[in-house]
This record gives sequence, C-alpha cells and structure tokens, in this order.
Amino acid sequence: GKHFVELIPRSLSLQAKVNGDWRLKNALHVLTEVNSVNGGRRMTISSLFELVNKTDHPLFLAVNPDPRHFPKHNCFEDDSIHPLSSDSEGDTDPVLGVEDDSAYVKLDSDNVFSIPYLLLESALRLKGNHLGSIWIRPDQDSSSIDDPLFGLGSSRVGYPSRPIQLAKVLHESSIIFKHNDTLLSNATSLEVSCPIYSGVDNDKKSTPFCYVVEVKRSPLVKATQSEKP
Repeated sequence: GKHFVELIPRSLSLQAKVNGDWRLKNALHVLTEVNSVNGGRRMTISSLFELVNKTDHPLFLAVNPDPRHFPKHNCFEDDSIHPLSSDSEGDTDPVLGVEDDSAYVKLDSDNVFSIPYLLLESALRLKGNHLGSIWIRPDQDSSSIDDPLFGLGSSRVGYPSRPIQLAKVLHESSIIFKHNDTLLSNATSLEVSCPIYSGVDNDKKSTPFCYVVEVKRSPLVKATQSEKP
C-alpha cells in the first residue's frame, strides 16, 4: 500500500525548527508505495511536490532555496553554467546546469519534475520558514513557442521576479484545511508573469508573457485528536 514516511534532518537545529511547526514537519515526508511485480516486491518513493508541464512547449526552470535569488535569463546560452553529466544509459539528466547554488532544469511537455528533498532542507537553513522557490520561463528555441501567434519575434522572455514559493503553497493548503471539515480535493491557481525584453535594446516591454499555474492537492483529511493534521 501507500504510506507517508517522515524524513528527519541530521541537523539538531533544523529538527527543532521543523518540530515547532506541524506544516514544516508534514512537508518533510516522502510517499512510498509497495507493489507486487513478477513475483517480487517493488517499492516506489515519490516526492510530495511535483511540477507537471501542461503547456505545448518546453519550460526552463530555475530552482533555488532563497526566494530573493534572481536566476540568469540566458542560463543555457552562457558558458559559465556548469552542465551535469548524463547517467550510465546515456539519458540526459533533467537538471541541465548549476550556478550560484541554483539548479536549471529543462522540462518538456507532459513531463514531471519531482522537487528534491535537498531543496526543502537547504531552504530551511535560511532565516524564516522557506521551503524553496521555482522560477519558470519558456524555451524559445522550441518550434511551438516560435509560432507567430505568440508575437515574440526577436524578443526574449526572462524569468519572473517573483518565484513560486513552496512555503506559500503549503501555507495555503493549511488555510484550506483549517476551514473545511470534510474530505476534500482542493485546487487553486496562481499567475506567473515573465518579462519580455526587446531583441534590439534589451528594454523590458510593458506586456509580460504569463502562465497560470494550477495547484492540485491530494484529499485533505483530519488526523486523530492526538495528532496534528
């Protein structure tokens, strides 16, 4: 069956921080599932946070623990980015490069990026209750985004100034849980506005390139009286 398994930070200070807030404690879990496969057992371990690309074009993601960080717009065009090696089978790792403590990821249409636990733990080391941040922008080299319908021409789309903050998603989930007493599957949305820079003078245009991010949650269930939800 499926079970949530708690991951405990090795740092005593982080343990104290997490134990002081049930929302942070719940976030530091993984989902495990054991199935029967060919007469044996197979255990699957999944992250609680996943990002699914439901657009018709690839996305570039920038991942960093600090929401005040601002990623490079040309992260895949700059030789200063240090690419990661491929795995033993020759498949390219979705994390394409690392610079300034940020990971840069290319996410194709309908693909899933599982948020790594190390991002959450690194963010918890910062002052405040951060869980990591994600910036998104389109891959303009793809044929679909180059369609005249988008009207981008030689302009370039950059990363937004405000990232998707996992701590805010978690806080929103706790508010939804607090005001509902029944089994629910709640979805909310947020808007991401990517600035557009002209190809000639690199000035920012007034109209941004926008995405709507839908946040889907598993059913929220009240725990027993002796436990926090």
